[in-house]
Amino acid sequence: MSMIGNYLPVSEEELNSLKENPESLSEFIYETKEDDIIDIDKAWHAIHFTLNGSEWEGLEPYFNVVLGGTPISDEDIGYGPARSLSPSQVKGVAVALEEIDEKSFRSKFNPKGLKKNDIYPQIWDEGEELLDYIADNYNEVRETFKDASINNQAMILFLC
Repeated sequence: MSMIGNYLPVSEEELNSLKENPESLSEFIYETKEDDIIDIDKAWHAIHFTLNGSEWEGLEPYFNVVLGGTPISDEDIGYGPARSLSPSQVKGVAVALEEIDEKSFRSKFNPKGLKKNDIYPQIWDEGEELLDYIADNYNEVRETFKDASINNQAMILFLC
């Protein structure tokens, strides 16, 4: 089974409603907003490691890019609970990512470090195609945060 990183930009009102009615979270994510989910496939852990230099730790705002946020409920959405970032946290991430363009991201990418730290999905011998895959997904994340910031949206992050 694979672990897929997902992002769902939402209004602050929608997020507050979910926090007040956490039992509606799965339906909201998988039915109501299914078409709005941004899927970065298996690139999530490599993006986190590249930005933070750590398997599971990091400092804000870079930690918030993939693994940050506050659990919305205790419900397991796939691989743990869905987490949320407020509009102000989204803006902080967007500003930080603006400074790391694709060229900078590629220069930080370290396949040996990924392999040594057992970063999911453990495919770090596949060369330039792999870097293109991770960088393309990083660009998607970067644009998602930028757009959400411009629209003053919150963000839901989850692995499924």
